[in-house]
Amino acid sequence: KLLLRKGKEVLFLRASDDGLWDIPGGRIDKGEEKVPLKKILAREIKEELGPHIRYRVGKPLFQFRYYVASQKAYSFLTVYEGTYLSGKISLSPEHLRYEWINPKNYQWKKKDFLGEEEYRAFADYFKNHK
Repeated sequence: KLLLRKGKEVLFLRASDDGLWDIPGGRIDKGEEKVPLKKILAREIKEELGPHIRYRVGKPLFQFRYYVASQKAYSFLTVYEGTYLSGKISLSPEHLRYEWINPKNYQWKKKDFLGEEEYRAFADYFKNHK
């Protein structure tokens, strides 16, 4: 996943299936087991935000896990820092809309995240890194 910043704001997406907050990024596809993670992230960003977005990927910021009931397994996510450089966002059907949010002024709610651990990971990060 990529925590994409533009100045003091961060890009958040609303997922099409459940309306929860999401950030760009996704899963490793079959056949990508040996592909470098940043290349997989680049593919996911292009799929979710369109081909015109330009950004820079930085260091890992935080991690969390969540339970995927359909797979009866946990997913483990690493969130990288990202800096928006330019380009128009063109959302894929995976997301309904996007917002640039200033985390300093936003009231985060547990119900907007997949679970307690994801909510806590974002809340703790923003509490310490505004």
